[in-house]
Amino acid sequence: MPSERKERQASFGQRAVARPSDPTRRRRVMLGLVFLAALGMRGAHWSGQARHNPVFHAPGMDEGKHHEWAQLIASGEGLGPRPYFRAPLYYHLLGGLYAAVGPQVAFARALGCVLGALTCCLLARLGIALGGVGVGLLAGLIAAVYWPLVYFDALLLTVGLEVFLNVLMLLLLLAAVRRGSLPLFLLAGVVWGLSALNRPNVLAFAPGILAWIWIGSRLADRPRRWCLPGRRWRCCR
Repeated sequence: MPSERKERQASFGQRAVARPSDPTRRRRVMLGLVFLAALGMRGAHWSGQARHNPVFHAPGMDEGKHHEWAQLIASGEGLGPRPYFRAPLYYHLLGGLYAAVGPQVAFARALGCVLGALTCCLLARLGIALGGVGVGLLAGLIAAVYWPLVYFDALLLTVGLEVFLNVLMLLLLLAAVRRGSLPLFLLAGVVWGLSALNRPNVLAFAPGILAWIWIGSRLADRPRRWCLPGRRWRCCR
């Protein structure tokens, strides 16, 4: 009997260790709620546009150009030897989608809405990393219902992919600086390069990003100090 009791206690302890901690479970639930709220808003907008917007399936102007170029890329004809008129990443990805499922504008808009919902989750993760669960939840919900983001996520434009890549880059850079991880720095650089292929303006932030990495790395190697009247506490990492 004592041996059976010990086995049951050991089995219970293993299950308890295997279960995620309460803060981790709370973060997952929070991120799930943010994603569902963001996807619900974008899905409602997509549905309304599909039913009531006469040009929903016939994009024009910048959307029309991206749609046209994507079809040329999907057909294998390509855009010819001339230089790119715009940064090439977005409409090449759109061309890959068209090659897989055909030039389905509604499907491409729906995927943009899903990407926008994922962006809201990344913003929530960034808020958690910077200010805690409450800040992350607030940031994610604001992004979920922020109308310009909802509107542009359903368009065949670079904006949705641009915001997604930039937020992902910031999240990776923050983790890389805090952990001192070279692989994370390299991954952040790859995402930054993809963002530049989507919207080259992001390269203008290079001096600020490099300065932030340098300052953050120096602070990460130095113990924190909190100064209060008459006393000083040192907290080493």
